[in-house]
Amino acid sequence: MNPTTSNGMEDFKIESLSPADEGKPLRLPQFSTALKVVALAVAVLLIGGGSLYVFGRSQFSEQKIEFTVSGPDEVAAGDEAVFVVRYENTNRAAIENVRLVFSYPVESLPLHDGAPVHITQEELNIGTIPAHEKGERQFQAIIVGHQGNVKTARAVLGFSPEHLTTQLQVSAEATTTITTMPVELNIVAPPTVLSGQTVTYTIDYKNQTPETLRNLELHVRFPDGFTATKPKTTWEIPTLEAGESSRITVTGTIIGNEREVKTIFIALQKEVVTSTSRFVIEFEKADASSVISTPLLSAAIGIKGSREYTAHTGDTLSYTTTITNTTDVDLTSLVLTVRLDGSMYDMSTIDGYGGSFDGRLKTITWNSSVVPELGFLRAHQSVTVLFSVTLKNSFPSTLQVKDSFIKASAHVETVNVPESLPVDSLSAADELITRITTSPSFSQSLIVDDTQFGASTPYPPKVDQTTTFTVKWSVANPSNGLTPAKVTGILLPGVTWKGMYRVAGGTQAQPVYDSKTSTITWNLNTVPPGTGIASPPYELFFQVSITPSVNEARQTPTLVSGARFEGTDVLTQEEIVLTQRDLTTQSAVQP
Repeated sequence: MNPTTSNGMEDFKIESLSPADEGKPLRLPQFSTALKVVALAVAVLLIGGGSLYVFGRSQFSEQKIEFTVSGPDEVAAGDEAVFVVRYENTNRAAIENVRLVFSYPVESLPLHDGAPVHITQEELNIGTIPAHEKGERQFQAIIVGHQGNVKTARAVLGFSPEHLTTQLQVSAEATTTITTMPVELNIVAPPTVLSGQTVTYTIDYKNQTPETLRNLELHVRFPDGFTATKPKTTWEIPTLEAGESSRITVTGTIIGNEREVKTIFIALQKEVVTSTSRFVIEFEKADASSVISTPLLSAAIGIKGSREYTAHTGDTLSYTTTITNTTDVDLTSLVLTVRLDGSMYDMSTIDGYGGSFDGRLKTITWNSSVVPELGFLRAHQSVTVLFSVTLKNSFPSTLQVKDSFIKASAHVETVNVPESLPVDSLSAADELITRITTSPSFSQSLIVDDTQFGASTPYPPKVDQTTTFTVKWSVANPSNGLTPAKVTGILLPGVTWKGMYRVAGGTQAQPVYDSKTSTITWNLNTVPPGTGIASPPYELFFQVSITPSVNEARQTPTLVSGARFEGTDVLTQEEIVLTQRDLTTQSAVQP
């Protein structure tokens, strides 16, 4: 090697090996000190660059997003609470597409600029939060609930790290406890009640603040089945002095099924005035429940032993009313009455089996003079009372929806109550509403000389001569809609479908003829109630023809066979089928 010096660096070259050097280890040239320095610098740069790259990938951390929600630890019901959401990005990189979702505590009333808004959460688009930046948002609400309720406000911050598409989120929440109630509000209801029993609800309220409260209103929602002696649901309280208390008492009767829970709800309202608005809030609520216990006396009414009986016009209905004494003591002097409601009852057919019928009140009454068990009904024993009544054969011409129903209401009572029972009187009631299936009519006739299609003689038909007839189908429906509904019929061999037809009576349903089966189908879809009574009947006219052969001389060939109406009562879901006799050439109506 012949090293030379140039610009402070040693150049070198490798010359060809001499034969004497072959087989010996190759010796690389020795680098100068300057070259070593350059190599070291490059290595440092490479290592440094690599460190920066790694560092660049690790410069964002979810743990460096500080996110909190704060609010009051304790409030009084109806107080305003301010929740503060704070966030800070302590990363060296920004976060983007930042969205803040704040969920208000349950039952709270959110406020915007002092005015109520009916929302449960808010979503804010914050955008970008640069590195080492922070911010906060405030949310206001009036807290409502019972004493001891813990109300939770929750916030979620969603975002993407800068230059990344990854979606991340952090969340936080704050709890606030309702520790005091401005007004002590209590309601007392009996834990168990009997159906038909008199019930008393007691509502107490007291101002627990050192100030006079004004313009309060107490609202009550009574249980279903409760009838107050003096109906009222709102009480105005113009002023309630500090420490002042008062009581509201409501009495009435309650009806329900065994084990049914009956709950009464109360809410106290007050007026709130802010710098921007005036509004009313329900700031306190309370409720109490009673359970319907096993009745001391029960009544159950049925038709032929069933509560699901479907009646028909002209039916004779055999009713049974079963009275049961469920107490451990004997009951005396029971009186049973049954009231019948419905225009379809034929009251002249009532058989009360000894019971007295009052036509003015439409009631049948039984006592011990006709049913001895009513005079002395032993503990845990029952007695069944019978009566029957027949329905009218047709619906009234001025049909109404109520005409499709009948109702029988039973009531049994005694005022001779043993001292061991905690009531002044015992009573039980039951009612049975029965649906009446509609009674549609279906008719068919054969017309020789139709007023619109005209006539095609001869009539009676003659051998080898064609006679054309018009067939008329007519459907009427007095009560309850019929869906689906259709009419079908079959043309006998030798009878020809002419393809001429028309419909009348408000229906647009067109017939369809299937030549393969010789079947005519008139799909009506729906036949409304009152068709043929309050409105014209549905009618179809279609033409058929016959050319008798010599072997049919002096015979009466059948034209239409198996005519059949099918429909389903939309009220009772009963399927109704009506059929007609076959039409022959002798069935024709002549002009």
